[in-house]
Amino acid sequence: MSAAATNHQQEVLYLLDRPTEPFFVPKGDRRAVFDVPNNDFLDIDREIDQIKFDIQDMDRWRDRIIEAIHLGRVINDRGENVDLTEEGGIDILGNIVEASILSINRNLYGNLHNMGHFLLAVPHDPDNRYL
Repeated sequence: MSAAATNHQQEVLYLLDRPTEPFFVPKGDRRAVFDVPNNDFLDIDREIDQIKFDIQDMDRWRDRIIEAIHLGRVINDRGENVDLTEEGGIDILGNIVEASILSINRNLYGNLHNMGHFLLAVPHDPDNRYL
């Protein structure tokens, strides 16, 4: 992997395989720290939010994004390779991670950032009391 492809940044550690720590929930009781007996990440099925995905989705999306970075290219929604250049590569990656309408291939690279919010929040608010 070239330094230009990573913008001279180190690889980030990922926490999907680790239990979460108890943490403060600002929409809850401001004096409380919320904890769940089993702090493992959970598959998400929130009917009220019409959101359903599993941990394996997050793993796949993460792995595909990391692979694209290592290869220095992504695959657009027409199946074509698009190089991650020093000039525009970070914008392409940002749109993929954000899963905005500008994502080059949302079906392949998923919705990592937005679903990450749910992944982190749901174990600490499983009955939707504070979200």
